[in-house]
Amino acid sequence: DYCHPCQVLADLMTIREFKGSIKGHKLCYIGDGNNMAHSLIVGGIKMGMSVSIGCPESHKPDAEIMEWASKNGDFTCTSDIFEAAKDADVLYIDVWASMGQESEAERRKKIFAGYQINDDLMAVAKPDAMVLHCLPAHREEEITAKVFEEHAKEIFEGICNKYLSVNEQGDLNLGGICLVAGLGPENNLRRDGTYEYYMSEPIVENDAKGVGPFIMAYTEVKRLNK
Repeated sequence: DYCHPCQVLADLMTIREFKGSIKGHKLCYIGDGNNMAHSLIVGGIKMGMSVSIGCPESHKPDAEIMEWASKNGDFTCTSDIFEAAKDADVLYIDVWASMGQESEAERRKKIFAGYQINDDLMAVAKPDAMVLHCLPAHREEEITAKVFEEHAKEIFEGICNKYLSVNEQGDLNLGGICLVAGLGPENNLRRDGTYEYYMSEPIVENDAKGVGPFIMAYTEVKRLNK
């Protein structure tokens, strides 16, 4: 819950692929000051980026991380998302309610209303700004469908960098797949649909339940980028 380092390593790789470098670019994160915000702050500053956070006053990142960021790099945190996104090279967004926060979803929708990447926000970033999302996305909540589809290639590439690997034989492997994600019968006390249940399932590679949706996502990205 405190940090998300592997996701951010993949995101930094994606930024380098699309921008040619990491150092000197501005990274703007919009939304909850959660584990993603924490790792983006640390990872971005360690790689020479300036980092801005646009979040509600009630949901700022951890005070210790913000203090470290202020001492070690170019860092700002504001509740004004347009100020945060001004001249950004990279805009990053996360869902308003993360896994395990489903019961808070309606309350959090009210808190984060307006903390969205849309055309108005893109207009204050640099003209060639890229957009990243750690997924899954709730389109028309934290990001509009239009912006999501316009930047689908960048977002999808971030997932590839996180979950795709190549073995010694040159074969592609897709990791991060939940082995079973279904519900059992009413009397099944383990597969009860809770967060704890899903987190208890083994994570595997190359299972059809993950490879199939991945291929479908790839074909959709190809269609959008024709």
